[in-house]
Amino acid sequence: MDFTGCPLASTLEKKDTTKVVTLARSWYVTMWLIFVQPFLPYFLMGFMIFAPLKCLFYMSDTIQVQKHWLLPLYWVVTGLLGGILCAMTKWILVGIKKDGESQLNWSKGIFSDTIWQAIRTLVGDCFMEMTSGSFLFGIWMNLMGSEVSWDEGTFIDSMGAVLNPEMVRVDKYGSIGREALLFGHIYEGEGGKSEV
Repeated sequence: MDFTGCPLASTLEKKDTTKVVTLARSWYVTMWLIFVQPFLPYFLMGFMIFAPLKCLFYMSDTIQVQKHWLLPLYWVVTGLLGGILCAMTKWILVGIKKDGESQLNWSKGIFSDTIWQAIRTLVGDCFMEMTSGSFLFGIWMNLMGSEVSWDEGTFIDSMGAVLNPEMVRVDKYGSIGREALLFGHIYEGEGGKSEV
């Protein structure tokens, strides 16, 4: 659109439109995005939940207790294992993101980050959101690279604080309230790059 006659629009300079950046993906990347990536977090969570569930059935048979009495213990154990799984996949797949770092949109680093974000969302929704505001939430954030003084009176009550955990620092008696969103990535960089 040409806004040169509009008094409210600033003067636009002509840009060279011959240089085109394409964000096309190859066929195998598209197949990965359709058939593997959406199901991988659920597969990992199911794999992690299987062993405690098998242990629950074994314990209920050996100590002659009804299974529903062991469900709270099962929920806490799978929640802790889910938090550890999330922290491990963060370090294995993503590592530490540095300020000013950039990657191409369809690179392995971005794929790894989206897989970890899906696992973090699933673990958060199923288990870790119940610990928000407690010291366990601060420990979980520290495991993922945050600097949280969880033993010195910090209060974090938002899953939005763990979107980019390595960029979060909460000092003594600090607080992050409910629905706070701490997000440090820009996914629309120039030249098809994502910037941190």
